[in-house]
Amino acid sequence: MTGQPAAAGSEDQRGAPRAGATPGRPLLPGQPGRPDVFTFGETMVALRGSGPLKLGGTMNVSIAGAESNVAIGLARLGYDVRWAGAVGEDEAGQLVLRTLRAEGVGVSGASTIPALRPGCSSSSRGCPRSPGCTTTVRDRPAPGSALT
Repeated sequence: MTGQPAAAGSEDQRGAPRAGATPGRPLLPGQPGRPDVFTFGETMVALRGSGPLKLGGTMNVSIAGAESNVAIGLARLGYDVRWAGAVGEDEAGQLVLRTLRAEGVGVSGASTIPALRPGCSSSSRGCPRSPGCTTTVRDRPAPGSALT
């Protein structure tokens, strides 16, 4: 990247290079306008039951996915984090974006696509085969496949 003009904001108010800025180099993470971390991928709706599914009961609704989990964790630690992915124009898509925003993750890179349905992960306690079993239901193309 040598030979490129210095990124905007790499000089101080007098026009001198800012401490840590290299003339001709783009800004590094942690500098104004650049996130520390950028994640992208699929985020699912997560349904978590308090007991065996066969007995009914209540389920908590949240989101899950490696990229969003990492983004949320790093945002909670104080990093400037942004997430990009595709969500539908439905309540599940609104849940994903609202939850990420509420956790301090930037979502300006997210795409909203009509009729896109999310993957869904469900888990419950007390399953016969294991103490905590998880099933991922995907009866449609994954939202991550809509990323271009």
